[in-house]
Amino acid sequence: MTWDAAEAFCVDQGGHLVSIHLPEENNFIINNFNIQFGGAWIGLQLNSDVWKWTDGTEFDCDYWDKDEYPNAKKNKAKIVKTKWWQKDSPITKMYFFCKKPAIP
Repeated sequence: MTWDAAEAFCVDQGGHLVSIHLPEENNFIINNFNIQFGGAWIGLQLNSDVWKWTDGTEFDCDYWDKDEYPNAKKNKAKIVKTKWWQKDSPITKMYFFCKKPAIP
């Protein structure tokens, strides 16, 4: 799915595209899912030159691949099999990860 379609799907399921705040969360995704091809969407987007998570949580941890700089055409983030994050065009279709709150 495109980034917007993936986020809409996650919202319909009661969550958002995944936000990552700890190295353990990033490693869990890399170690437990077979991320191939172009990567998988995460819930990070560039708004007014500021990277923000779609779930509203603080952007407090990052794994940007080297040489990754903001770009108007590549303003959404993906995770790739090397564990790093890269930017991509939001119209690119790829797998994605949703995250929703735990039910008490």
